[in-house]
Amino acid sequence: MTWNQSSGVLCKMLGPEVSDAARLLPTPGPDQPKTATVEMDTAQTGRVRVTLECRLWKHYKMRHWGWHAIHAERIDGKDQ
Repeated sequence: MTWNQSSGVLCKMLGPEVSDAARLLPTPGPDQPKTATVEMDTAQTGRVRVTLECRLWKHYKMRHWGWHAIHAERIDGKDQ
């Protein structure tokens, strides 16, 4: 995702909901696809489709794979 792409309704999701979406996916790693999608119910937005990206974070000699939420859209197609 670049700086000029919309993140959809991702900003309206609560932090625990975003982390729940990441927990529904398999363990992140180099063998996983670059992006994955999850459909889930949220408190404020209703049913959404969240797109997550598998990323490698590096800090000195440490490396950590994780799922990073990049986009969310309402499944019924309406933006709030």
